[in-house]
Amino acid sequence: AILPYIIFEKRIKDSFLDYRVQAGQDLHDIRGYEEGDYENPMFFYQRIRWQPNSNIQTTVLWEKDAGEQDWFDFGSFSLRHGWERANSEIQIGDYDLATGHRLVFSSPYGQLLSIGNQIPFTQTQLNWRGKYSANESSFLRGALWDYSLTENTSLLLAYSNLHTDATLTHDSSAVRSLYISGYHRTENENGKKNQLTERIYSGIVRHHFSTLEIGGQAAYSDYSLPLHVKDNDFGRNLTHLSAFYSQQTALMQLQGEAAFLNGRFPALQQSLLLKYEQFSYGALFYYYHPDYWSFHGRGFGEISEP
Repeated sequence: AILPYIIFEKRIKDSFLDYRVQAGQDLHDIRGYEEGDYENPMFFYQRIRWQPNSNIQTTVLWEKDAGEQDWFDFGSFSLRHGWERANSEIQIGDYDLATGHRLVFSSPYGQLLSIGNQIPFTQTQLNWRGKYSANESSFLRGALWDYSLTENTSLLLAYSNLHTDATLTHDSSAVRSLYISGYHRTENENGKKNQLTERIYSGIVRHHFSTLEIGGQAAYSDYSLPLHVKDNDFGRNLTHLSAFYSQQTALMQLQGEAAFLNGRFPALQQSLLLKYEQFSYGALFYYYHPDYWSFHGRGFGEISEP
């Protein structure tokens, strides 16, 4: 009966080219410029995104923060290719990866806590995309391959080799803290730039049932210097293993993840969301061992805090 009202058309592949530029300068006086510690006060950001068809998208961006002398202080490149014949998607360059309850991998941004916000209880178990923002830390740089083994099972392999900022010990033999602000305005800040090399090898498997999704991941991180972070000696190599799941019914959604650092230190997180007509109730439970740590993880609270 509805066939006369249905029209089928050949899908037009999305294509676009956009260019974004932002520039700004503070009007008020800033102490760093008055004392000569900062130089060029201009903030400048440019981004070009090009998608010739739905299978290819590339992004190039570069940015300088206010007070930095180098007009190309930070640059990023990203290329995504959908390989339909091989049931695969390939990402080259910079990208963000988020898995499970974000205990091992997460986007560089936190979750908004507000009335009615259900994101902490409904987030997808695997999400990745090319890097579109000028965040100078907490992303991955290398290659990613997302392969659909079957209709309900997928395999993702990721590799990252990133030079990141860090504060070193007095003898430069170890990392005292990771520097994530991205500012390179003074001699001290420039001395922290690209002091640490991080290599990550990761594999993630997911399987969908009718109302249940399960997955597991293993990530091996190799650092060029030992990590002495938050009074803990993590050494140069970290291994993260985790399992996650998500189950959804008409009235309830359950999500959880259990992660282990070096096979010893656990981090657990479990969420529950009940929905019935106008009523919704969300609850989240978590435990992070004081020695659990993940540079790319974002939990409900600060991971590795006692």
